[in-house]
Amino acid sequence: MTLLDLIPTEIAHDIKVLCDYTCEGEYFNYEEWLEINDADEDGHIYQTSERIRNWINKEVPF
Repeated sequence: MTLLDLIPTEIAHDIKVLCDYTCEGEYFNYEEWLEINDADEDGHIYQTSERIRNWINKEVPF
């Protein structure tokens, strides 16, 4: 079973657009966050958006 089996392509595309927007808008804040936190720490919205975006890029042929 793939992402396409679970989520319609239009919704997957919307998720990707949302993640792109979040990644672009939060990157500067993420760099500041890294100055205080360890890069291996998980907890910034940029990390979550990047992880989802990369997963969708592999699963959904846009």
